[in-house]
Amino acid sequence: MKKFAALSITAIVIIVGFFAVDIISQVPKDLKWAFNQSIDLEKEGKFKEAIAVLDEFYAQNKTNYLLNLRLGYLHFQDTAFTKSISFYEAAVKLSPASVEARLGLRLPYVKNNQWAKVEELYNQILKLDPNNKEANLRLGQMYYYNGLEKFKESFNKAKPLWEKSKVYLEKVLNPYPSDYETNLAYGYTMYALGYNDKARASFNNVLMISKGDTLAIQGLGLIK
Repeated sequence: MKKFAALSITAIVIIVGFFAVDIISQVPKDLKWAFNQSIDLEKEGKFKEAIAVLDEFYAQNKTNYLLNLRLGYLHFQDTAFTKSISFYEAAVKLSPASVEARLGLRLPYVKNNQWAKVEELYNQILKLDPNNKEANLRLGQMYYYNGLEKFKESFNKAKPLWEKSKVYLEKVLNPYPSDYETNLAYGYTMYALGYNDKARASFNNVLMISKGDTLAIQGLGLIK
């Protein structure tokens, strides 16, 4: 009886295994399948292969937002920045209110040093999401560095840019008082504008978050 039961269980396992293999072999190779394959290939660092598996389905799915978004991302990872821009722009057109597509689109523009376009995208994001942390922080940093360039000519030319930097950074610092990057940028901006107490406080915040931070120590060294 035990022998019969054991044989029966073995037979069931074989039958189930047969049907499982048959079912797996019949999984339709559709866009969902391609996405899953693409993600697995990306995990292995095979970006070209991850792109290729999606390319097979692009002609029939040109208006799929997620497909364009992912191809924009994968081409960026593969350093094909022109193609990345093309797919990200398609994603923006397909979903005009998308913040994530614009955050993706700015990446190849950053790599191409097209800062005017980057600034334009951040401003578009803030129209959609006024408190967006990334856009406010990066604009604050950009205006600070632009101010440094103008400071070579005069303080009066730099000051309006630093004032803009202050506004954007405070939109991040108020809801995120412990943020490392924001405290550091705000410290230097406040120093540039002559608000030494605020600069000192931000640099000290950085040193509490990041022990021995070189940039914060240098910032404190500027304050007399």
